[in-house]
Amino acid sequence: MVFKLVIVFVLLQQVLAERCTTPNNEIGSCVLLYSCPALIKAISHQDPLSIQFVRLSNCGGSGRNPMVCCGVASNFTVPIDLVTKKVQTETTTIETVTKRVEVKNATNSLIPDRRFCGYQHSDDYFRENYNTSEINEFPWLAILIYKKNSDIPRPTLACSGSLINTRYVLTSAHCTKQTEDFDLKLTAVRLGEYNIKNETDCVNTTGIKECSDPAEDFGIEKIIIHPNFVKYDTKHDIALLRLNRTVTYTDYIRPICLPFPGTTFAKVGDTLLISGFGQINSSTHLAEIKKKIQTKYISDEQCAKTNGDSLTKDHFCTKDVRDNTEFRCYGDTGGPIIFSHKSQWHQEGIVSYGFSGCGSYFPNVHLKVKSYLNWIEANIEP
Repeated sequence: MVFKLVIVFVLLQQVLAERCTTPNNEIGSCVLLYSCPALIKAISHQDPLSIQFVRLSNCGGSGRNPMVCCGVASNFTVPIDLVTKKVQTETTTIETVTKRVEVKNATNSLIPDRRFCGYQHSDDYFRENYNTSEINEFPWLAILIYKKNSDIPRPTLACSGSLINTRYVLTSAHCTKQTEDFDLKLTAVRLGEYNIKNETDCVNTTGIKECSDPAEDFGIEKIIIHPNFVKYDTKHDIALLRLNRTVTYTDYIRPICLPFPGTTFAKVGDTLLISGFGQINSSTHLAEIKKKIQTKYISDEQCAKTNGDSLTKDHFCTKDVRDNTEFRCYGDTGGPIIFSHKSQWHQEGIVSYGFSGCGSYFPNVHLKVKSYLNWIEANIEP
């Protein structure tokens, strides 16, 4: 029933829209790009002429909501005089959106599906204590599981990561390399964890009992480390983990959005969030329940006073809020630092390191994910 209503709405929109002429001289209607099946099909072809046809179909709107002259023909041939015509403003308007749709429809997709990524149910209801994590919060958080190369069979948790699509987890390169010096081998990734002591987690929120699905462990099929990463260096500290099977999204396992073009980024003074199962405030004990850490974006100048020459253009810094109950600490590196815009979260950075321990007195240094989007896209396989 809902689907039929959507179809009726789209058809009604086209009837009421202004008449126009498409690049192949068909009489059409000026509508939103996403309401034009023929042009969405053209974009999905990934053919340069089809993309050019969409750009030349512009009839108004904005960069976020472009309008196009929509017809029904599937022939996307563009007359030569229109190809050579200078239409810089119109082309720019459509280009931003066509790139976004191209990536969405590509098999090797950089951007997680916008229908699922970055949403968490904990944003849908009121909470009395914002400083502690909810059972369905941070559904993209991944725990990296290591085993001793010795005879000790007990798994060890030492780093975090973030789920970015159904087969890949994003983390720090040092989480895959430097652990070897501590007799640890990265063997698996755990998703959907809330309390590491329980197989199934249950909580009472506003008088309603909620139980999560059991956490899932995934083997690692492939570890991809940035080629310019040097062990014990902070530059290019990024890696991808290809899981050995496809992830099924649930309320407790869901990908984080990546910072695609058009993302509203955090700025100095904004509050971002970090989560993980690292040590509790410099103690030797790991967190049993996933942490929730509020941290403020600070300027490069302020961060450089502590971290000096180790910062590059691919880094940014935050400082944990003093009234937090938990802070970024050992074991939280490799995880995502996230920012929300209109209740949809995206990953601004990868938690890389902190100066001289953990706590609110020392800045946290993060690798900018947007600096490595091309590298991520080039290394993701279907």
